[in-house]
Amino acid sequence: MNQCLFHGTIADAQAWGSYHKAKAFFPLIKYIYETNHLKFGEIIPVPGVSGVYKAGNTVVKLYYPPETELVYAKFYRTEINAMEFCKSTGVLTPEIIRTGVVRDSVYRFPYIVMANLDGIEASELLPGYDKSKKIAFSIKLKEITDKIHIKTGIDIPCYHDSLKIDSYLWARMPESFREDRKRYLAENQFPELVFQHGDLWDRNIFVDKQERLILIDFAESLIAPPCYDLGPMILNGPIDPVRLEAYLGEYRNEAFYEKFTLAWLLNWFGAIFIEWRVKELGMDMAGITSVSALKDVVVKLLG
Repeated sequence: MNQCLFHGTIADAQAWGSYHKAKAFFPLIKYIYETNHLKFGEIIPVPGVSGVYKAGNTVVKLYYPPETELVYAKFYRTEINAMEFCKSTGVLTPEIIRTGVVRDSVYRFPYIVMANLDGIEASELLPGYDKSKKIAFSIKLKEITDKIHIKTGIDIPCYHDSLKIDSYLWARMPESFREDRKRYLAENQFPELVFQHGDLWDRNIFVDKQERLILIDFAESLIAPPCYDLGPMILNGPIDPVRLEAYLGEYRNEAFYEKFTLAWLLNWFGAIFIEWRVKELGMDMAGITSVSALKDVVVKLLG
């Protein structure tokens, strides 16, 4: 199409986020709904999630154009394939209403229109849960991950794709750590690789009126060692021993410290989250000079 629905240049994630806040994608969203003959009403940006908007009883998610050649540009196809796979295992995910690509004058914008979920983010509910409800939640989550953490041939990225395993984000870590991380991963003998949600934390889990869990945001799904999804549990949200023990069983031991450390090392956003946790503990990033030093952080967090 020759019409210009978006005015701007997308060079990185920061630019994408700024356009989200400035509502620069609104003309694009209106075009998507009008051409698909969908009712949308008021368009409301979802706070803290760039490119995602509520529109009436639906949610539309925009993805980075392939022209940007950024790693995020692969998220569109990954999310569709991952959602379809999880649905096939019986796991609840948002209903997809439309998918497609809008060809603007400069960029191609992939999108998914989904039904708005009739539920509440786990991040809002869990702080008010008593011990028994936290345990019940964790057991349900374990049942879900047991279903999806299996070998599959679906077309999604693998953890060792260069853009992930060698993410530029690791540059914020000391050089000695980066070298030790490469050595550690090269020498590690991984078990069978399986499907991983990729960003499994409380903001990506909804609880409906029947107290069923619904998983959302599969854009970072990938094939990886089974420990990968452990990472976000201690990278993103608060550390909750009750939930961790209900999900993992006994975890304060050497084997689990090793698994959690490995989960951090594999996560392409790992360096950012490690930085947050290190500051939270009052430690200095300059002191994280090796994998062993990182394991000490894990022990301090979980101990």
